[in-house]
Amino acid sequence: MTFALLAYRPGSVALLRCLLRYLRKEELKRQFAENTSSLILRALCPKMERKLFSEFAVGLEESAPPADTRTAQQIIDDLRAKLEG
Repeated sequence: MTFALLAYRPGSVALLRCLLRYLRKEELKRQFAENTSSLILRALCPKMERKLFSEFAVGLEESAPPADTRTAQQIIDDLRAKLEG
């Protein structure tokens, strides 16, 4: 959503919703095409080990850093301690 807000700057929540729906459809089409390419490659080169794009993408999401669960006040206190220290 952040990408959609920064890249396209939709004027309303309704436009943002439409934009996110469009971006999701485009991502699914790209994923389908990449999976098809992977399957063709598997058929042409059976000895070559290759994941499907969707499996690869799941691995990317799992390796993402964990979300910051600190409160706003905790973040401010941490920053203040680093600046003062």
